[in-house]
Amino acid sequence: MAIDVVTADGNLVHASESENTDLLWAARGAGPGFFGVVTRMYLRVYPTPGVMAQTTYVFPMAAFHGLMAWAHEILPTLPTEVEPVIVGARTPIPFPPDVEPPPNAPKPGEAYIVTHATCMCDSLEQAAEYMAPLETCPVLDQAIVRDFCMPTSIAEENPMMDAQNPKGLRYHTDCLWTTRGDSDFTRRSAKFMADANFAKLEALRATYDPTHMFASYLINPVFSLNT
Repeated sequence: MAIDVVTADGNLVHASESENTDLLWAARGAGPGFFGVVTRMYLRVYPTPGVMAQTTYVFPMAAFHGLMAWAHEILPTLPTEVEPVIVGARTPIPFPPDVEPPPNAPKPGEAYIVTHATCMCDSLEQAAEYMAPLETCPVLDQAIVRDFCMPTSIAEENPMMDAQNPKGLRYHTDCLWTTRGDSDFTRRSAKFMADANFAKLEALRATYDPTHMFASYLINPVFSLNT
């Protein structure tokens, strides 16, 4: 909603939707290109949701094409309360001790696909309604794990995220949803922001940080970060 920020000239100013609005605009979208030190953030808060639920499907790699074709269609239509993710993994699937892994469970070191979604809302019934479209996946009959709308919590979700992000390692490649046909992102750069917004940001930088005290590499033509 608002920030307190120290500008390049050493002044502490308040920026909100009614005061120093240009600084708030820049802080919201400039990322590492923001020309100030934010000392305080004012946030809009919301009531704590009544429940948190999760749906998890684990698929063999053979289901990839059917899964992703469906995902491209269905995921953009989900309610905003539902946060889905699809990842590839090789870490062991944590089956409970009393559960016998199915015949199609991946062998140690074998890749598989995890479709995971969380939902925060008022009740488990509402979560089931919001996540119901996930049950339309056409390859569910191939699922190694199929858990729909199960109660969960942040504390329960964190270990799974930790398993996908082992300490000391990092992802080699990230992903991006795009409508472009050419998916080889190693052969073309992505713009830092739209040309009009970049021009507006540079005009603000010239006003607030004329000596390029902050993030000067962003305006250095040698790097060409927005081309």
